[in-house]
Amino acid sequence: MNIKLYSAWYCPFAQRTWIALEMLGLDYTYIEIDPYDKTEHWMEISRGKGQVPVVEFSDGKANRVRVPDSIRSLEFLNDLAAGQFWNNAPTLRADQRYWLDHINGWIVPQFYRFLKAPVGSAQSQESRTALSEGLASLETATVGRGSAIDAKHPGMLDVALFPFAYRMNLLLPYYKSFRPLAHASSLGDWFGEMCRSEDVRATSAQVEYYDDQLLQFYEPYAAGGGQEDVTTIAN
Repeated sequence: MNIKLYSAWYCPFAQRTWIALEMLGLDYTYIEIDPYDKTEHWMEISRGKGQVPVVEFSDGKANRVRVPDSIRSLEFLNDLAAGQFWNNAPTLRADQRYWLDHINGWIVPQFYRFLKAPVGSAQSQESRTALSEGLASLETATVGRGSAIDAKHPGMLDVALFPFAYRMNLLLPYYKSFRPLAHASSLGDWFGEMCRSEDVRATSAQVEYYDDQLLQFYEPYAAGGGQEDVTTIAN
């Protein structure tokens, strides 16, 4: 079995997949790539998307697949390893999917909207409030409950949320003087425990001065630049 992860060190979507590979104990080859360099080879690997992550799998026989997108790759790797990222109970799994949509369709874009908004602007206040409310509703409904925001037994929601929670906790105090997890005690405890996970730490250890590098990379976002599609609110 051969697994390759095409990733970019700074990308939270790619870090989701990287964390999953570590947590599931799968052997893999990490390949750092510049997704902004849309070469013919990269577009072929990414199946025309030109974005990280991409998981490439081969069993050494006839079975081979390239899986772009963080959530699709998480699901694929979890199935491959017979993992427990999804709850076995159908009702709780349905609830997990609901909150996964909430993370991807509300929390993530509101984080980027707030990061990009001029300090003191109406957009800044609106996105800050929306982000805070989104995190609060997630915390109330999931932390310590069966649908599982649980750092002791990480599942789909933990892996999906953490890379963005890490960037919120680093970037928003620095650029916007706001600590989104400061008043979320249960979520704050979860965040601290996830940060101590060896599987999580393995995904940042390859980059020297990781936090400083992230601050530098996201500086254009904090000035209103960066990718536009990350601010899109899901219907």
